[in-house]
Amino acid sequence: MAKPYVLLRQALDRTEKVAGAKFALRGRGRLALLLPLGGALLLSGLHWVTRSAAPPSSRTTRRRPRRWSA
Repeated sequence: MAKPYVLLRQALDRTEKVAGAKFALRGRGRLALLLPLGGALLLSGLHWVTRSAAPPSSRTTRRRPRRWSA
């Protein structure tokens, strides 16, 4: 492995931190985390939702508690 990568991995391992990274995959820029893993660096891509879904209707989220007759 190239020396800069070894130094980065050792620094991340010693400080117990991760690094943020920007990389290109399939022609698109993406964000990722670099984590030290044994003798290697792990690149973990970050995923996020581009569209937020509409909140569920109040009918399905809040129900009145049932009252049991004794």
